[in-house]
Amino acid sequence: MRIKAIIFIMLAVIFLTSCSVFKSDETEGEAELEKISVGEIEEDIQKALSKSYPQFEFREGLKVTLPDEYITCTFRQAEGYEKEHGEIFERIFDRALLDSVEFEKSEYSESDDCPQKIPTYGFHDEEKMVHSYIHGNGFFCFFMPDSFGVTDEGECVAVYFTDRDDDLTKSYTVGGEQLTVGDAVTFADKWIADNYAYLEPWYDISIKTAAVRENAEGGYYYELTATKKYRGIAIEDITNIPNDDKMSYVSNTMTIYIKKKDEISFFSNGNGVVIPENEERVTEVISLSSVFDKLSATFAELYNKLPVSEIRLCRTLEPCYESGGQLYYNYPGDRYNSRLVWQLLID
Repeated sequence: MRIKAIIFIMLAVIFLTSCSVFKSDETEGEAELEKISVGEIEEDIQKALSKSYPQFEFREGLKVTLPDEYITCTFRQAEGYEKEHGEIFERIFDRALLDSVEFEKSEYSESDDCPQKIPTYGFHDEEKMVHSYIHGNGFFCFFMPDSFGVTDEGECVAVYFTDRDDDLTKSYTVGGEQLTVGDAVTFADKWIADNYAYLEPWYDISIKTAAVRENAEGGYYYELTATKKYRGIAIEDITNIPNDDKMSYVSNTMTIYIKKKDEISFFSNGNGVVIPENEERVTEVISLSSVFDKLSATFAELYNKLPVSEIRLCRTLEPCYESGGQLYYNYPGDRYNSRLVWQLLID
């Protein structure tokens, strides 16, 4: 896939998220991170983008999209969604199928020794090759026959970004028919608005990337990912979960597979639903120019001319719930602190 790495800058700690993680404390390198007022952000961005850095090169026409307001908040994992939103199945499946499958209530846990269980509701039918569950924490997914039991994702041959100047008129053979990238994105955006968005009414949800993957029949299918924005700022795509001196990564990305025209064969909303709370206006952020100075000093011996294709502010999800000394993630009622951080996309 075209995306190789995402760099997150959180105060004085720098994470490079890809296959490896690097940390840097405030004493490493000569440059330090600086805070500026929100009124200085646009001027500082121009300062950062006009400077030359040995470690980075900026994509031609690179722009940084900023929100109208700078608001931070905390988040709370949803509870009781398996009881409150059972009608989601009727939006996805026809009545005849729903009447023919056996629904069940069950519990999910991250591991056998985990003290918490997540209540779930849904069905799994091997004969009809369909699967769909909604969890108490808001997690929702379904598999249609085209994706049921499929473990081989297929080679990724191209990735398109909907918010760039990529050619979305490019067409591929999907399910025996020609389907353009743009038409697949339009269909998925409308499907989200009509069938899913009511589960997360706080967010503006839209498709951001369209990956084209090969299938076993010699054709292609689309793997689409969506971004969730709250007050104009996206929630981070990946959350870092430290456990036992190790770092693991949890994806918050909404994913859709389209293997036939105007049909969705797989859907997942990532790691459930988080509800924004306790808003607070932000008056200062980390200076982007100091971020690049810091990264250049930190990675001076490691990288050269990394291609920066996107820069944006995003909202972190930082778990603050512990159980038995172990940090668990996305259980009903869990709470998250959040900060506004710079995210650099390297591809």
